[in-house]
Amino acid sequence: MRTMHKFISCCVLFTLMPVSGFQLVIADSIEKNHYQQGAIIHADITVQDQSGAQHHLLNLIQSQEKPLSVIYIFGGGAMGAKSITRGIWCQDSYEDLHILRTLVDNYSDQVGFIAIAEPPVFHTRQMGFKDRALLDYAHDSKSYLDAYQAFVESNHAAVKKGLIPIEPYLDMGFRLLMSERQQASLNESYGSVAEWQGFFRAPNENQTYGVPAFWIVDENGEVVEPPFRGNVYHPHGDDVMNLNYSLKDIAVAINKHLGDLAKTHAD
Repeated sequence: MRTMHKFISCCVLFTLMPVSGFQLVIADSIEKNHYQQGAIIHADITVQDQSGAQHHLLNLIQSQEKPLSVIYIFGGGAMGAKSITRGIWCQDSYEDLHILRTLVDNYSDQVGFIAIAEPPVFHTRQMGFKDRALLDYAHDSKSYLDAYQAFVESNHAAVKKGLIPIEPYLDMGFRLLMSERQQASLNESYGSVAEWQGFFRAPNENQTYGVPAFWIVDENGEVVEPPFRGNVYHPHGDDVMNLNYSLKDIAVAINKHLGDLAKTHAD
């Protein structure tokens, strides 16, 4: 296995410490709901801004005042870890940020954009903080607050550097993508598990985090295309490079829906 010192893998559980071997995350059962094309975003789903204020995702979509919005869910800032040189903890998310930047440059007058940064909740020890600091510690504890602040600051730094083209919202509890197996490991400090928790996760997802992913939704929060996800640029172990989508694929989908909307208004 190639040892990675610049990123945490989005695909496998591994450590930045000099330890051999790794563990694959076994895919969970597909009994629970998972958003696909035609689903409507639940009204009670929330994310946080950089100040910690909660925002309903559906309200954010509607506040774009655009017929379409693109939601990019990705592994975000590297929390100041010196071993990660590019400022983004997930290497695959880093690679796909060029897609987001290009889409924002070319479509922001017609399409809304929402970026949601996921923290490396299962790897905070490797980032220099307490193990599972964002999951297993009370939200007013020093362990949680130190990790929280580092994640906020690293995302802001990535925006300032131009890596992230828009200020991202945060999913500090990894609620959008958490699997049932991962939920079973939570303690009381985490709080209650939301009904919609994990709905943005693919039903057959075998990655730890399941990022990055692009979602195209309409102004009512309906998912109008199958999500674009599963790009693996930097495989590990038995994984292989797997590019499921490209900038062109997402642009074609956006153009199709914008064209359909224009035709509808013309009629």
